[in-house]
Amino acid sequence: MLLDLSNMAASYGLFLLHGRVVMLREEKRNIGWLWIYVPLYWLMISVAAWRALLELPRKSFFWDKTPHVPVSTSEKLRRA
Repeated sequence: MLLDLSNMAASYGLFLLHGRVVMLREEKRNIGWLWIYVPLYWLMISVAAWRALLELPRKSFFWDKTPHVPVSTSEKLRRA
């Protein structure tokens, strides 16, 4: 168990280190304490991957995407 915990801690540390290396100073400041949510993010990715794998035999051509409200063309041009 100690080996597993040290492996998880090392992976977490390296993930954060690699992310911070390429960030600008302002980006690092904006992130603040949000880095503590990385394990939750990893857990959500794992759940999504398992869900997709289990859906594959039943709905192989189904794309489960986030619903969005349609935006008019003028609003799209204003944002750009």
